[in-house]
Amino acid sequence: MGLAPQPLATLLGSDGIVSKRIKRLHYLFFLGKAFSKPLRNGTGFSVGLSCSPRLGPHERFLEKGKREAFLVTNSSYTVRLSREEIEQLRHHLEQKDFLFEPLAHGYFRARKGTLHISAYHSGAVVVQGKGTNDFVSFVLEPEILGEARLGYEEELFPEWFEPHIGVDECGKGDFFGPLVVCAVYLERDSAKRLLAQGLRDSKRVKSAREIRRIARAIREELRGAFSTVTLGPPRYNALYRRFGNLNRMLAWAHAKAVEEVLRKLATTPSFVLLDQFSPHAASWVSRFLTKLEVPLRQKTHAEEDPAVAAASILARAVFLEKLAELGQKAGRELPKGSSGRVREVAKELAERLGKEGLAQLGKIHFTIFQELCSPTPSSPEIPSSGKENP
Repeated sequence: MGLAPQPLATLLGSDGIVSKRIKRLHYLFFLGKAFSKPLRNGTGFSVGLSCSPRLGPHERFLEKGKREAFLVTNSSYTVRLSREEIEQLRHHLEQKDFLFEPLAHGYFRARKGTLHISAYHSGAVVVQGKGTNDFVSFVLEPEILGEARLGYEEELFPEWFEPHIGVDECGKGDFFGPLVVCAVYLERDSAKRLLAQGLRDSKRVKSAREIRRIARAIREELRGAFSTVTLGPPRYNALYRRFGNLNRMLAWAHAKAVEEVLRKLATTPSFVLLDQFSPHAASWVSRFLTKLEVPLRQKTHAEEDPAVAAASILARAVFLEKLAELGQKAGRELPKGSSGRVREVAKELAERLGKEGLAQLGKIHFTIFQELCSPTPSSPEIPSSGKENP
């Protein structure tokens, strides 16, 4: 049985600010045709719609059909879409006269005024600029996603706000610089405050300055409830010889970071979440943990979780700092990654510093090092016929 419509005044807070109930009302307007039930934890009200407080089909869909997405700030929103949904989005943008531009590693970038939408081959779609909230609320959610999401992160992803530890690494794919693994303990209120300050996966932050800003905010918020394991090239290379396998070494570093943060806590986290670096990540990490009394989970694209995102930011900040320090020792800036440009710089340094000098700056198991520093095989001698050449 539907509840009676309520006056607009009853939906406003005493300070005149529109409350979450207004936001639910907003979604009932735009999604009411398809889903005539209030969102989860709704109070059962309607304006021109008959709403039941019972759990409805839409709510079950929200519970089972969770999709990667989170609000970064009021002017930035990221969601992962299927290829078909991206095509649907492109069609909508074309009809709305958006201007399209090429996008490196992506399908397209579209813009209209100050609003920019980028669709990447990974499926990530980033909405940025003035008008982000309106575009997400009035277009992306009702017409493409078919679900209300913006502002409902805690209802859609309750595990994000449980007290837990997130772990991530940086530097694994970079020839120069260290490997950094960070573990972060995050609770509900801290997660909300950090998300409001722009917390997201470090790979979605293009500016080193922004990485440093978010990292400062994380350190101030956490007050020591994190740990960092940094393996500079000399130690990294020694450990790689010992383990003989990158994933096993990563598991050891993850376990060390988790144990260090656990020792700092006066409470027990609900679980530990790993960004899956291997199908056997959780199993390998557990072998290196002396004692773990909470569930150990692994997940691909776990950086959507605020604790893992915070770990990724802190790890990235330390990596950039240490890479800059190594560059000062080398007498030149060291590039990130393992591209052709990285090889050119490595070749220059190998010629100037030698094999041992390059090993102080980079990871010796990379093909770049092997090609530059391994001895060139000598050509096989041709057996002599016993006769001199004429």
